[in-house]
Amino acid sequence: MTATDVAEERGMLAPLRGRDFRYQFGAQTISTVGSTLSPVALTMGILALTGSAEMLGVVLTAYTVPLVIFVLAGGVWADRVPRRQLMVIADVVRACAQTSVGILLLVGTAPVWVIAALQFITGTATAFYYPASTGLTTSTVRPDQLQKANALLSLSMSVAGTVGPLCASLLVLTAGAGWALIIDGLSFVGSAYLMSRLSSARRENSGVERHFFRELAEGFAEVRRRTWVWSSIIAFAASNLAMATLFVVGPTVLLEHKNGILQWGVIVAVIAVGEVIGDVLALRLRPRRMLLAARMVELGQIPLLIALAVVAPMPWLLVGAVLWGIAMTYPDSLWYTALQQHLPEQAISRVASYDWMGSLMLRPVGYAVAAFIAAGDGLVYGLVGAALLVAVTRGVGVLEPATRNLRRLEVDAS
Repeated sequence: MTATDVAEERGMLAPLRGRDFRYQFGAQTISTVGSTLSPVALTMGILALTGSAEMLGVVLTAYTVPLVIFVLAGGVWADRVPRRQLMVIADVVRACAQTSVGILLLVGTAPVWVIAALQFITGTATAFYYPASTGLTTSTVRPDQLQKANALLSLSMSVAGTVGPLCASLLVLTAGAGWALIIDGLSFVGSAYLMSRLSSARRENSGVERHFFRELAEGFAEVRRRTWVWSSIIAFAASNLAMATLFVVGPTVLLEHKNGILQWGVIVAVIAVGEVIGDVLALRLRPRRMLLAARMVELGQIPLLIALAVVAPMPWLLVGAVLWGIAMTYPDSLWYTALQQHLPEQAISRVASYDWMGSLMLRPVGYAVAAFIAAGDGLVYGLVGAALLVAVTRGVGVLEPATRNLRRLEVDAS
């Protein structure tokens, strides 16, 4: 191996030298860009079609509910069948459903229940896709490149999340919401094609047909017996509650002041910048104690919550926004690397599904609680309470020996 080859192997983009990971990265990037069009386009399309916020709520709920209901089943199946195959099927289903929604919006006479049913199908397919995607990376990159691979996948999501809503708004204004959703559907076609090009080799199955609920229980047992896993899931649930508080109570606080709408828009944009910074840091910084570093960085969620509670000057709010973004993405790459290194390969997706369920289930609960707070006089208390929740769960993580002492497995790059 030449000096140039060694430098490339150690570079931030080293995982992309592998054929399979290039296909995985390309598939996720394409589908993520398409998916970022959907929320804006669907919102504008349903409101234009019905003029009813209640109907919009029904459609959005129809997508969210199956995510929570079926994500555990998705984890079982992702550990039972080839993950590549499951993700291709999920992409094809989502392509058909989202394209159909786009066509119905273009026609302009679709019953809302039909669109809601199609969103239910999309949400169900996504519930099977998420756990499979977490486990797939172990078979597309070398063990020593896992953190970089996770960071690159997260970076593609962060960049897409930054530019996607703007592109969606332009598409809705120029071509219509229907076309934006059709493009979303076509992005899943592209993703399915790239995923189908991955090598089909995977772990050997035991050949023993096991009961679904037994496999589900085995996944829960993997979570329960590892303090660092279940304490991390609780910490992420707390972050979802804090996020809900931030995005409901935060703008409510600022709207009471001059230029509050503009300030909130700038804060959201700077959070996206912070997320990209966090992903770039994950490409370069490889702490030995991964979860200890993750818990410490996650404390970066607190400054923005406190700054909003005291309505700090804009420069402080922007600093808090950058730290919030970093705290959202950098620890994720460490977390996924920890799962991929320290769990049995055949259980990764089931454990990841419990992580997804904790995040997805509590987010709508957080929105409901935050809306109740915003409707009353407890705005400041809500923000401070969210900050304390983040601080307590991270403090417990730092003090808990299994979490604090979990170390990166150093793998020979050769």
